Amino acid sequence: MADLITSAAESASKSLRRTYRRHRRACLIAASALGTYATVKTAWLVYGVWATASTNRMFRSLEVGMVHLFMHPRWSHGPNLFPHCVKVECFLRLAKIPYVAHFTNEVSMSPNGRLPFIVHNGTVLADGEFIIQYLTETLGVQMNSGLTAQDHARGLMVRRMVETSINYGLNRTTFVDYPRYMADMFSKEYALEPIMSSILVRGMRNATIRVLNAVGYGTLSQGQYEEEFMRDVQSLETFLQDKEYLFGSSPTSYDCSVYAWLQVALEFGPNGNGLTYLYNSAPLRSYVERISKLAFPDFSELRTAKATQRYITAA
Repeated sequence: MADLITSAAESASKSLRRTYRRHRRACLIAASALGTYATVKTAWLVYGVWATASTNRMFRSLEVGMVHLFMHPRWSHGPNLFPHCVKVECFLRLAKIPYVAHFTNEVSMSPNGRLPFIVHNGTVLADGEFIIQYLTETLGVQMNSGLTAQDHARGLMVRRMVETSINYGLNRTTFVDYPRYMADMFSKEYALEPIMSSILVRGMRNATIRVLNAVGYGTLSQGQYEEEFMRDVQSLETFLQDKEYLFGSSPTSYDCSVYAWLQVALEFGPNGNGLTYLYNSAPLRSYVERISKLAFPDFSELRTAKATQRYITAA
């Protein structure tokens, strides 16, 4: 057995030497490429360890007892361009929870690679709904205390409709159907060069198309998707007809979701049939204005270039 192994090793060695002599240049190039890859891979791993350690140090340095909300920077048309960020901040304000807003586009700090996320007494948590559930249980928030089991069921259905179907319609209308409008908006809003704004929107458009195709919404024809989007907007309008909020005279956590998507959608203006109907809907506009005054009465003061903003509830 030992002789066989020795013989095989010698044969392999001779074969490698012959290959090297015949293809010396190619072997050197391959070796160089592998060395470069190993170096880059090692450097990237070292950077990842350093970045994680740096992020953890920053989290540990945050004020204890305060909710720290990490989200995208503000825009001039509302609390935030991204509905998930609006949803969480709206909840914090309606629940009268003091917090510090940290503005960033660095998603690598987030546990799920997306914004928003919060840091609270060492707990780092992402996903808007998980954040709301955590804060409700940890801080004893009573926003939903008066709701019945049927109310919760209806609220869950409305929230899912808004965050899926209406969200898909909004994304397809803005990024897929009107990319030039979005590129112009990004250029003006974030002081980007037109070419950079176009590249950014093109990337977001491609990502949106992949997501919509994955859930089946992207395969709908133009007429089918517009009809679906319109039907959902009209259903929401009917649900909110003659109501201050989803469930009576006080807002609940479900209102935070509905408000977030409607507020952002209204600011895109009458682009497409669905958004045009929403834009001209008196009940939906009144609903958004009502929550804006309640949750963000200081909106004009929020539009600053500061890296953080501190919100303390009135006594």
